[in-house]
Amino acid sequence: MPTTDLISGSLSRIRERLVAQGATEASAGEAIDLYAKFLDLAAAHPGETLCPPAAADEAWHVHLEMDTYADDCLKVCGRILGHDATAFGTSEFRAAWVRTRELFRQHFGTNLISSPDAKGQGPLAPASCYLAQQAA
Repeated sequence: MPTTDLISGSLSRIRERLVAQGATEASAGEAIDLYAKFLDLAAAHPGETLCPPAAADEAWHVHLEMDTYADDCLKVCGRILGHDATAFGTSEFRAAWVRTRELFRQHFGTNLISSPDAKGQGPLAPASCYLAQQAA
């Protein structure tokens, strides 16, 4: 079942909070779409370290602050997703970005920015964090 069906209420609240924080409806929608895809990839590839696109990371940060985060992660991924904000620039981060780009292209036809150093260059650029492997 797609992420959007499993946690639609949370995704709607994340979108509302992004707009309340100053995002446009379009950019909030893009963030939610990319975040749902990121969660789908995390669920489908549980042993892999993935790096979200910047827009997805904005949604992830809002979700991390919500009391539904742990339950939502368990529903979608079967585990609570850890967030490592210290990863940018490491070899692990670079490898995670390469793998994430590959998976986004394969699963969704979405082309993310190629350079792992392109932080801050738009919604499809890498965020400065990655998915830390964490047990349920």
